[in-house]
Amino acid sequence: DLRQRRVAFVGRTHAMAQVASIHSGERGVLVAVSDGMGGAQAGEVASTIALHSLRIGMKDGSADGAGAALQSSVEGANKSVWDFACAHGKEGMGATLTALLVHDLFAYIAEIGDSRAYLLRNDRFVQLTRDQSYVQQLVDRGVLTPEQAGESDYKNIILQAVGLRPEVAVAMSRV
Repeated sequence: DLRQRRVAFVGRTHAMAQVASIHSGERGVLVAVSDGMGGAQAGEVASTIALHSLRIGMKDGSADGAGAALQSSVEGANKSVWDFACAHGKEGMGATLTALLVHDLFAYIAEIGDSRAYLLRNDRFVQLTRDQSYVQQLVDRGVLTPEQAGESDYKNIILQAVGLRPEVAVAMSRV
């Protein structure tokens, strides 16, 4: 199939990275991570539901393009976790979610919370997302340095998570 693209993650491996080759069809390749919130009830369930719902949502696709499909699917994943939590008395369960959709010449990134996306190039990691956290806001405002943020008692406070509210503001970017 001439439309099939090959996305290859090659080069020297980093201690936290592995070389992989992924074949991408016309619909692209989706890679996602979801981390259940440790302090909330059933975080592991929230992350499982979020990833499952994201996958199902991406199968349906969107006529508005790859980025819109990813955003809509992440919003749907949030709603699925919210609905489950309300139906099963698990209000407060939540998870972070970061998803990357490689489609044609672009990578679309959707983020909720503080699970980060990085680009590894020339043996260097470049952070592609910004934490949706209290300390990140303080760093952005110049109140804390990044070093101080890493030591802060508030470093685990995230401002948004999948499943905590019926709607979320998905942080979207394109590379």
